[in-house]
Amino acid sequence: MLENCAAALPESALKARVLASLAMELTYEWRSVVADEVSTAAVALARTVGDAELLVDVASLRMLVLWGRPGSAQERLALAAEVRALPLTLEQGLYTRFIAAAAHLQLGAGDAADTEMIRCVELARRLRHTGADVPIAWWHFYRAIAANDRERATKLVADAVELHDRSQLVAQPESGPIAAARPAGEGVPVPGEWVELARTNANPTFRAFIGHVLAEAGRVEEGMAVLGDPVPDGAWDYSPVVGDCLRVDVLAHGGPSPELRRVLDRIAPWGHEFAVYGSIDFLGSIDYFVGRGREGFGEMDAAAAAYRRAVERNRAAGVVPWLHRAERRLSARLGKFQGSRSPG
Repeated sequence: MLENCAAALPESALKARVLASLAMELTYEWRSVVADEVSTAAVALARTVGDAELLVDVASLRMLVLWGRPGSAQERLALAAEVRALPLTLEQGLYTRFIAAAAHLQLGAGDAADTEMIRCVELARRLRHTGADVPIAWWHFYRAIAANDRERATKLVADAVELHDRSQLVAQPESGPIAAARPAGEGVPVPGEWVELARTNANPTFRAFIGHVLAEAGRVEEGMAVLGDPVPDGAWDYSPVVGDCLRVDVLAHGGPSPELRRVLDRIAPWGHEFAVYGSIDFLGSIDYFVGRGREGFGEMDAAAAAYRRAVERNRAAGVVPWLHRAERRLSARLGKFQGSRSPG
């Protein structure tokens, strides 16, 4: 219906809004290339109308369409800056800054992201009643995880869950296992109900998350079994890059395969970026996962180079758990490399 409306409407404010809404619907259907074209057209049309409120709304939806897309962070930051130059309500300012904070994390700029979030917290307090309280609470939890502050993370996750439950927002059964696994770190016991939830879950990223937790607990075959199909090629929403990264890590345990090649080829061009998921799980440098894929194919020199880049980037961004993983992998690769050249 939205497609028919957009085709019938003249160039106008209403058409810009219809196009922006259509782009979001297309994103939910993973028709991402078309969604990108439609949302770009919506913003271009909104700019010609000369209505500041319209441009704020349409540009904000464009930023949501871009959420999670590799290579999109700079455009999201540019749109956020354009929007912030316009008259904004407190709520519009809050959500624009939250989107900008996520874009900064995608570039590994943790300090810039945290600066934006400080302002988000201030705006949320001034608004007093806003749905942003819940994603802000989860943000602080995940930032504690990134700093490897497990004690603080354990307290923050309890606060986030309580706030989420009281907010009566849409329940997400996936959030429970994720929130429980992250503070526990590597090797966390994986209850059977988590495995069953993943096995029957429609979200490829959640299946990859549980598959990865299983693999790190030494249950590699089970981890591979719950992966299912990845997101279709060329599609994105807020999570597929993370799903592909975790999927590569799991599949690398099994050695070369067409499935590993497919997802490795999807993430390899984006090694310089960082993997972010939701509000906002921060998995560090994508180069770590590129290294895992190279190692799975036996490309040890390329794997070591990717791990070295991941160490540097994760250290600079302060993503401690994934820094430690990259350091261990790099040390193991260098040890094997040196051992293969030792005399005798």
